[in-house]
Amino acid sequence: SCNKNSKNMDGHNNPLLSEFNTPYEVPDFEAIEEEHYLPAYQQAISLHNEEIYDIINNMEVPDFANTIEALDQSGEKLRTIENIFDNLNSSHTNDVHQSIAKEKAPLFSGHNDDIRLNAQLFARIREVYDKKESLDLSEEQAKLVDKTYKEFVRGGANLGPEEQARLREINQKLSVLT
Repeated sequence: SCNKNSKNMDGHNNPLLSEFNTPYEVPDFEAIEEEHYLPAYQQAISLHNEEIYDIINNMEVPDFANTIEALDQSGEKLRTIENIFDNLNSSHTNDVHQSIAKEKAPLFSGHNDDIRLNAQLFARIREVYDKKESLDLSEEQAKLVDKTYKEFVRGGANLGPEEQARLREINQKLSVLT
């Protein structure tokens, strides 16, 4: 998993998958090399998929904590890697970074589509959304339920299979073009 002994596919330590043992837990930018990014993305996506699988297969009745909050907290390592790469690519780009961006964009887009278009996950979210008035949620929790539900609807969760397939194609193309 993602600990300080994490290795990339070549067996080398990958600082993007390690704990940041620096002041203020800032990434060790000097240790990060371009070849670390894609293996880190792949491992972080795999970890995020496991977290999503756990949410979907939770046998408890869907509620705020086991569905909405769990989803919101999932994917932390992936978000960290994405923030590091995007910030460096924006501020210190080069041909290699641009190449990595083109290669990771469809991976990231496909992963997001896999989540937003997951019927089982959306069913859990919809169940919480439909009963939100009876859940005694704080204002912040209610807002997160609404935001999550709307993100899935706007992301195509209510579309039919053909429309979802078309949406995936469009999202893939847009991810590379952007």
